[in-house]
Amino acid sequence: MKRVNRYLLTCFVFIAAVMACRDEDLDRRPDLNDHIGAVTKIAVNPARTFYNLLNPLESEYVEFTVDVDGFDVTTINSVEVEVVFTEKDRLYDPFQEIFVDSVYDPILIRTVTTFPSTVQISGEDMAEALGFASVADFEVGDTFNATFPINTGDGRRLTVALNSELCNQPGQPSFGGCNVAWAVTCPSAIPVGAWEVFVAGTATTYTVNLTATGGGAYAIDNFNLDYDLAFYGGFNELPLSAAFSDVCNSIILNGTADFGVTWRGTGTYDAGTQTIMFPSITDPAYGQGPYNNGGGGYVLTKL
Repeated sequence: MKRVNRYLLTCFVFIAAVMACRDEDLDRRPDLNDHIGAVTKIAVNPARTFYNLLNPLESEYVEFTVDVDGFDVTTINSVEVEVVFTEKDRLYDPFQEIFVDSVYDPILIRTVTTFPSTVQISGEDMAEALGFASVADFEVGDTFNATFPINTGDGRRLTVALNSELCNQPGQPSFGGCNVAWAVTCPSAIPVGAWEVFVAGTATTYTVNLTATGGGAYAIDNFNLDYDLAFYGGFNELPLSAAFSDVCNSIILNGTADFGVTWRGTGTYDAGTQTIMFPSITDPAYGQGPYNNGGGGYVLTKL
């Protein structure tokens, strides 16, 4: 019986010691209120939100203001501006037989120590940081994503938002959350309204209406190729609609029109003369084309 009591007493002492150590460990846990986070306040210049490929990329830049708030508790030493570059269609995927984007590792492009500060990142800055020979290595569709880790006075590096709502600017920096993103692109400024279509092979002209559908996409209400298709019983006045997209003045005709016709073709836009030129057009759905109307193609001119 004494042995049993001694055994129980030993167990009790052991358990009490463990609980005491656990309580001591709990007491050593930092008070989260003493280590409150901080937020970045990002304001983007709406006139500088992308690299315009129609201009020299060396002088093209994006611009935003960086400010911080430590809630009168956290001392902020600096904010880093890290950029992730995604190169469009760089790598070939043999399994899918397509080119896929390549995502580079994050690179430090700026360290901000004075707040608020205005940050400008030019195309030349990015080319140098990435180790590219020149800005000529950038192409339309390449993208950049900047995030803003905070370095605090007590040695912490804040990179993840504690609350997703904080990522609505201003917000605590978060990879995939509070960021500034931009791309190498071109603004599309093709005028809408009435255009004249000139069908070179037949010297035919007619008027169409062009409308913008957003994101550099446009629709043509009547794109009559004026050819004699046996499929349509020889009727050569089909009122067919069409659609195209504008990528840095390169036109891609790639839409489905009426009667099951699928227009395909590429062209160019000349902003000086306000003309769109399609050298040839095909209809792969029915194996028709290419149609180039006697070699002159199709020319649209703004009226």
